[in-house]
Amino acid sequence: MNRTELVILVVRRGQIFMNKTFTMTDLAAIIAQRKSEPNPESYTVRLLQKGADQIERKVLEEAMEVILESHDGQKERLISELGDLLYHLLVLAAFHNISLSDIEQHLAAKHKSLQISKGEDHLGGGDHE
Repeated sequence: MNRTELVILVVRRGQIFMNKTFTMTDLAAIIAQRKSEPNPESYTVRLLQKGADQIERKVLEEAMEVILESHDGQKERLISELGDLLYHLLVLAAFHNISLSDIEQHLAAKHKSLQISKGEDHLGGGDHE
């Protein structure tokens, strides 16, 4: 396992998943579950109930923290802040009923159209422009 993978113990719907690599898909699923099955003690639920303005403030706050940590050059702190930003972006997406799959499909289509415009007909290589 490489160090970008996170080994976790996730308790969800009465099931325990041990030594599972935690992915963005897992995080998005947890956020969706909290939205559909609200528990007032959940930070995610409270944030969703406060609405887009509050979620947007958190996204902005986390984005600023990412920038500050990027300048400080401490990789572990930057990783932590990037994780917080990604979480809050997924909460904002969930608030607007946008799934991680929707975002992935958009990125795939964008990537494919960029490759075709460059004369390539396959996915792979290149940067997002």
